[in-house]
Amino acid sequence: VYTFESIEKENDLISVEPLPIELEKSLLDLYYPFLKNSDKLSNEEKEFLIEKGLLDGNKLTPLGKILLLTSEKTIFKEDAFGQFVEYLVYEYFVNQFFNKKFTKNSCLENFTFEKVEIGKSLDIGKTDIDIYLENSEEFVWIEIKPITYLLKGKNFKNLIKQIKNNQLTELNSLRKKIHKYILTFYSFSIDEKSCKNKFKLINKSKILQLKKLFEDKKEKFEICYFCLPLVAKDIKEGKITSKTYQKIFSDFKLKNLQNLKNILEG
Repeated sequence: VYTFESIEKENDLISVEPLPIELEKSLLDLYYPFLKNSDKLSNEEKEFLIEKGLLDGNKLTPLGKILLLTSEKTIFKEDAFGQFVEYLVYEYFVNQFFNKKFTKNSCLENFTFEKVEIGKSLDIGKTDIDIYLENSEEFVWIEIKPITYLLKGKNFKNLIKQIKNNQLTELNSLRKKIHKYILTFYSFSIDEKSCKNKFKLINKSKILQLKKLFEDKKEKFEICYFCLPLVAKDIKEGKITSKTYQKIFSDFKLKNLQNLKNILEG
């Protein structure tokens, strides 16, 4: 609100509407963990944020603060790209099935499955299973989310609510025995090292809150992750454009799921 000398009455107030600013949500994924933990960054990561105008020395710039606040207040909902990412994970397990190479990774060990489904509906009603694996005795439930669901605020609260009120209720009512529930997060990253560093910065209290939901099934719960690569131009410019999406759509093949505990405890 401003007072202008040129208006008819000297003390009249003029209201100025908020500026129509919109931020690309993929940028929140790319920068949030670094902005949230700017005092814990390596020199290389600091230089990256300084170059993008988000950090000045050891302090966030006004633009960095805007991006951080927006990240913490934005509620992320399922979109077309999120569904495509589910198909990447589905393809990964389908290839294992047809090649009869059941990779023994740190997320899913010693489980030979006979069936793979994507978006499996549950008759009971409130949710579905992103990726479902089963054999004659047991099944695996894989839930896939972007790293933005580990943000402080409504996104994380909604994730807790979804698991506690919907998924666990239905999980306990299913007849077949569960072998593993794998909560899997993905993130865009410059390279594998940057991806690991980003997940290292996640507040461990959030991981403990998620684990607490499965207190009676500790051995059956894992939190895993994988990374989506940026094309060279997007790495240089520090953003995510259609070039990266096109590259992922046409060429990217998921090689493995990594267990988050390996980098949090390492």
